[in-house]
Amino acid sequence: MYADGAGGCFGDHIDAVCVQQRTQRAVQQLRTPELQPPSGSREPADFDRQICKGTYTEQVQIEKGVAISGKPGAVLKLPAAPADSTTPCDTAIGEPFQPNQDELSICTPGVVSISGLKIEALWPAGFCYDSMYGVFIAGGATLKATSDIIDGAGASPIDGCQGGVALQAGSARTEPNEIGHAVLDKVSISGYQKNGINITGAGATGAITSTTVTGAGPTNQIAQNGIEVAFGGVAKVKGGTISGNECEETPACGFTATQSAGILFFLDGPGSSVTKAKINETTSGPPTSPKAPPRRLRPKSALPRTPSPATATRG
Repeated sequence: MYADGAGGCFGDHIDAVCVQQRTQRAVQQLRTPELQPPSGSREPADFDRQICKGTYTEQVQIEKGVAISGKPGAVLKLPAAPADSTTPCDTAIGEPFQPNQDELSICTPGVVSISGLKIEALWPAGFCYDSMYGVFIAGGATLKATSDIIDGAGASPIDGCQGGVALQAGSARTEPNEIGHAVLDKVSISGYQKNGINITGAGATGAITSTTVTGAGPTNQIAQNGIEVAFGGVAKVKGGTISGNECEETPACGFTATQSAGILFFLDGPGSSVTKAKINETTSGPPTSPKAPPRRLRPKSALPRTPSPATATRG
């Protein structure tokens, strides 16, 4: 990718970006470690990038801190034949789990900021795989996402396989757990097969504000969860709408059986909360962990009935 003094854009690839014109030196690929800032540093003159309008079909791995903004119409799209992701955070997850396949993998102790980008992570119809992620955040990384759109992850159309998470922060599939932090503001998530957002594993955190998470609606294919906070993860959800997570497969799904959840807390860490969020068109509201205190939910929250616990996935 290249920058010129006039602020022009060059190339037709995700690695050809419009760089904010505070530098005139050429910059190389986003994933080139030696040209990315040191972990945790902030160097906007050289490392803020704007993705040009267009659809870029590839999987991206980020291992250093960077700030990325998408111009209107900038789309990052999963290839037709996705490959296993190869960051150290992804490969740390071994058997019995299938290797991760991520559209965007973030593995760094630094901060990655992404705004205005659409991420499309749709696998082929009929594809059955347990480790599909639109965005995977680990290695201590913090993702600050603002006004992004995440479509998927999972097969399209959805099926009954139990994989497919749009955004995964942390993982309980390693010991010690992988740690990831998701700071989301005005993000729109839909098209996922199993869960919209997972905050999973000891040390994983989520700050989810004014974000919309929309499931498939009434379906006999799978029990979806809008947001899942589990296995030591902690999340604070403020505002936004979580809807369309309704399992109608009988007898597998029912009031006293497996259910979908708008927000599911399962063995989460102390400190999670839900404030002023609208949760509707959902089989269940926010069931609580058997070891956690009840959630404090303000009266303005739109909550459905409280049924038996929904199912959690070990992400």
